[in-house]
Amino acid sequence: MGGLIRRLVAMLTLLATGLVLLVGCAPAALQLAPRPKATPSRASLVATPSLVTTMVQTRGCGKLPSIPAGTSASQTLEVGGHRRQYRLHLPVTYDPWRPSALVLAFHGHGSSAALFEQLTRFSALADSKGFIAVFPQGAVGPDGRTGWNTSRAKDPTLNDLLFVSDLLSRLQSQLCVDPARVYAAGFSNGGGFTAVLACRFAGRIAAFASVSGEYYPQPGGCDPARPVPILEIHGTADPIVPYLGSLRLRYPSVSAWLSGWALRDGCRGGPSTFYQQGGVTGQAWTRCRGTGAVAHYTILSGWHVWPGSSSSTRRPPPSSDAHLAATHVIWTFFSHQALPSS
Repeated sequence: MGGLIRRLVAMLTLLATGLVLLVGCAPAALQLAPRPKATPSRASLVATPSLVTTMVQTRGCGKLPSIPAGTSASQTLEVGGHRRQYRLHLPVTYDPWRPSALVLAFHGHGSSAALFEQLTRFSALADSKGFIAVFPQGAVGPDGRTGWNTSRAKDPTLNDLLFVSDLLSRLQSQLCVDPARVYAAGFSNGGGFTAVLACRFAGRIAAFASVSGEYYPQPGGCDPARPVPILEIHGTADPIVPYLGSLRLRYPSVSAWLSGWALRDGCRGGPSTFYQQGGVTGQAWTRCRGTGAVAHYTILSGWHVWPGSSSSTRRPPPSSDAHLAATHVIWTFFSHQALPSS
């Protein structure tokens, strides 16, 4: 009897030892542990950036502006965790109770908002025409120079589309902006970025203009929300962005790029000449769908400049630039365009 009891105790001891070993060797997911306190995930703590590409109601009418009418000042804005800058100019006639048109002007590669304000004289024109002029500042790219994200290897990688979206939202919350009359213009790399905006912001920006723009293929293509009014100005002797395009740099000829927009806008006529003076020829595609409009000024022997004001430290060769004041031509084009009411 005593032997039977000793054998039973031994078996129970062995079984208990095996259970301890089994628990000790079990995967962590099978082991019992205190339940951790529930904490919100990182995703729930950080707001997901989102683009606003359709018309937004202005909430800034009646508010005191941050700067006096008739002046310019640099401003900052937090976008996606990055501090972005821009220059704001209010026209001398700014009335916080009367909606004003707004022009976004994007500088070229290696330039700045302040220099582009001086170059284009958009602020001076804003004083006489009564629109708000805004000069966004590009970020520094891999090459150490400022610019805009247009899918080039040397472009900054920041989300410039989100910058434009947030910037417009801020301006419309602080100023009396007419949401149907917001426009975008740019030069060179800034012109290329303006073309990107035409593909993505057609529901929020009424019309677009590019001078000597670099038009790189965009991931996902270009599918604007509506027929887009677009103006292009380019010199035939541009050595930086060749008029005939560049296979090496992956952008098309100006004529091919314009034809693409005429196709998107459903234009059934043109191009037909509507302007000819000196070496400057103006052409337009006609009978476009809805709000579509495509216009182009060719400058014979024109260089890589903003017509009406040299945009290069190097002196360009003689050309027909003097026969065209790009800033005035662009505003005239813009003043005939507005977002359709929904």
